[in-house]
Amino acid sequence: MSVLEETLMKRLRSSDIVCRYSVNQFLVMLPACQYEDAKMVVNRLKDSFYRSGKTNKLLLQYSIDELDVD
Repeated sequence: MSVLEETLMKRLRSSDIVCRYSVNQFLVMLPACQYEDAKMVVNRLKDSFYRSGKTNKLLLQYSIDELDVD
């Protein structure tokens, strides 16, 4: 999880919000980000995470949801 945390902190913008949700989960909020853009961000994060070389036998699972602020 430390590799994932490091990846998130290094690869996201300073305006993005990252917090630990549970022992093995993080919550990431991307302000003013459309669904398609969020998918690109997740793919970029996954690529960076797996390239670290310290992720043998690990599989990232994620979901993307839009928040309705109305």
